[in-house]
Amino acid sequence: MKCANCGTDNPDNYVYCGRCGAIVMSSGKIDRQKVEQIKGNIKNIVRTRKATDRFIPPWWLAVYFTGWIIAGVVMVVAMALMMDFPYMTPDQDAMLIGATIFLAFAAALSLFLAMIMYYLVKRQNDHYHREWDLRANILNLFKALAGSPDREYLVYKEIAPMLAAHQKAEPVRDPRFWAAIWALPFLLLAIIMPISMLNFDYGISNLLLIAVLVMASVIVAVICAVLGLYSYYFLGKTMYEHDRRWAAFSYGAKRSLVQFGVPMEFTYAPEMLPERDFAIYLILSIFIPFFSIYWWYTLVVDPNNHFKAHRNFEKWLVGALDQLRY
Repeated sequence: MKCANCGTDNPDNYVYCGRCGAIVMSSGKIDRQKVEQIKGNIKNIVRTRKATDRFIPPWWLAVYFTGWIIAGVVMVVAMALMMDFPYMTPDQDAMLIGATIFLAFAAALSLFLAMIMYYLVKRQNDHYHREWDLRANILNLFKALAGSPDREYLVYKEIAPMLAAHQKAEPVRDPRFWAAIWALPFLLLAIIMPISMLNFDYGISNLLLIAVLVMASVIVAVICAVLGLYSYYFLGKTMYEHDRRWAAFSYGAKRSLVQFGVPMEFTYAPEMLPERDFAIYLILSIFIPFFSIYWWYTLVVDPNNHFKAHRNFEKWLVGALDQLRY
C-alpha cells in the first residue's frame, strides 16, 4: 500500500508507514463534499479573526496614567492661581473650582479605564468563542478524513490530547459589569466630593447627609476594589490556562495533519505565555510604587501575544488545508 504522505510502498498489512509513520490503512469511502464543507468552515472562521482577536495598543495605558498626572497638576495650578493675595490664604471658591477640575478629569479617566476593561473582557469572550468553533471544525475534519471506523479510531488515538484540550469549557463574563466595577468608585467620588464642599449651612441634617454619602461611597469603593482585584486574577489566569490548552491543541493538529499528506517539513514549538503569579504581583503592587502599571500592561500585552501566535498557526493551517490528500 502506497503512503499518501511520502510515497513509500508498504506491505498491505501495514497500518502506519514504515518510513514516515503516516496512517496507510485503507480509508474506505471519504465523503469529499463533507470534507470540502469543513475546510470552507475553517477558512471562514479564520477570516473572522480581526473581528474577535482585537489588539489593544499599550499606549492606551500611557494615556490613562498620564491623564492622572495632568489632572493633579491642573488642580494644583488652578487652586494656586485663585488664592487670596497677599496672604496666600485658601479661598473656598478656589478650592471648589480646583477640586471640580480634578474630579472632571477623574470622571473622564475612569470612563476611559472602564472602556479598556470592557475590551479586555469582551475580546477574551469573542476569542474563546471563535477558537472553540475552530477547534471543533478541525476535529470534525479529522473524523471526515478518516472515512472508516477503524481508521477513525487510529486518528482519534493520535489526537487524544487535542480532545482533552477542546473539552475544557471557557468561562464567559459580562464586559459591561466589569467595566462598571472600574468606573463606579471614581464616578461616585466626582459626585460626592463637590457636594461635601458646597457652601451651605452645615447643620446636623446636612452633615448627616454628607456622612451617609461618604460612608456609602467607601463601602462601594471597597466592594469594587475587591472585585477589581478579582478581575486582575481572572484576566491573567484564564488567558494563561487557555494559552496552554491552545498550545497542546495546535501542536497536536499540526502533527496529525501529517497523517493526511501535509508535508512534514516543519519545526513547530508553540509560543506560550509566561505564567503570572497573582499573589506575587499583588504583593509587588502594594510595596513597589507603580508596579500596578506593569500589571495592567501584562493584561493588555499577553492576549496580544497569544493572538499573534494564533495568527501564525492559522496562516499555516489555511495553507495546509490545500495540501491535504484524500
